[in-house]
Amino acid sequence: MVFVHGGGFVAGSTRSPLYDGTAFARDGVVLVTVTYRLGVIGFLDLPGAVPNRGLLDVLAALAWVQANIEAFGGDPGNVTLFGQSAGATITAGVLATPGVQRLIRRAIMQSGNGFGAFSPEQAGRVTRAAAEALAVEPTRAAFDRLSDEQLVEVVPELSGLDLRTEGRLDPLLGLSSFSLVLADQPARRLHPEVALLVGTNTEEGNLYLVPQGHLDSSHRDDVERLAARVDPDPSALIQRYRNVFPRAGWGELRSAILGDALFRTGSDRTAAAHARLGGAATHRYEFSWRSQAVDGALGAAHAVELPFVFDRIGVESLRGPGALLGPGEPPPALAAEMHSAWVRYAGTGDPGWAPSVTRQFTGRHVNSPVAACPPLRRALRAID
Repeated sequence: MVFVHGGGFVAGSTRSPLYDGTAFARDGVVLVTVTYRLGVIGFLDLPGAVPNRGLLDVLAALAWVQANIEAFGGDPGNVTLFGQSAGATITAGVLATPGVQRLIRRAIMQSGNGFGAFSPEQAGRVTRAAAEALAVEPTRAAFDRLSDEQLVEVVPELSGLDLRTEGRLDPLLGLSSFSLVLADQPARRLHPEVALLVGTNTEEGNLYLVPQGHLDSSHRDDVERLAARVDPDPSALIQRYRNVFPRAGWGELRSAILGDALFRTGSDRTAAAHARLGGAATHRYEFSWRSQAVDGALGAAHAVELPFVFDRIGVESLRGPGALLGPGEPPPALAAEMHSAWVRYAGTGDPGWAPSVTRQFTGRHVNSPVAACPPLRRALRAID
């Protein structure tokens, strides 16, 4: 198994204790975690420079696995690539690469977006903004003369850019100014011979609102600004959400729209596109265990599934009132169930449920593939 970390294409590291592969090794998996170039160095689209350098790093890692993993006890003919958040979007980029079937057999996308790439026009806006912030020309030669420190320090100045164009909305909603840069979305070029497991968390958007105190403080204006980034008719979008859940507060609606726009809608469309190919199987899951962090408000937010996938719920830094897993005891049975599903899928292509079923990981009934998800997500699912 080869893992690609998340971090909005600008942050993250395989050094995190969260990505420790001890549990995978215990269960017979040879785990490789990939470091790739980030931010300007990895994804800025410059004339004359090779594009998508961070993606190329992942492809190079997969080629290395093919050439060398047998010496570590691995099987080069049975490689599963899995990624979370930006790492899942990169995984989609790998799936759209010609010849990918010679590198991997299966893929898992955790809270990513196969429709999350920037167009060349959108990437050009980022390049011009970076050049202006650094007081250089937007050319490869000019950027080659800059230090790594300068290239890293400019990244925060690029946050919040409006990348909407006449033909394309901003898939990252201004939260990051970096993504894959492709003329077409990865989900439209998936390879039919590579199996896919794809899913999201029930309250993805909470990660971007709850820790900052924005869930309770959100007002109509906040939702309207967000909706304008998501839909050409923002008023109609808000009304659709309001119609299916009239009692939701503005913060709940803001979180739902944010999570759907960033991850869930793109994941659903990616799964549907893969299934239409009629090749290798498409499996789905949803993670809805609610973390009690931040006074119980964090919920099934973006990234909360990671300690369960890696069977790392005992890591001290992940526990506590302000930590990812919150206070109290996360359900060990859920970690065992989710981790073993990933291991089983990597080994056999069967995670333990049929392609026709969306597996619900709730922590309440870990053996039930149809456990109920929270009311807001269940209601908002009707919008699609």
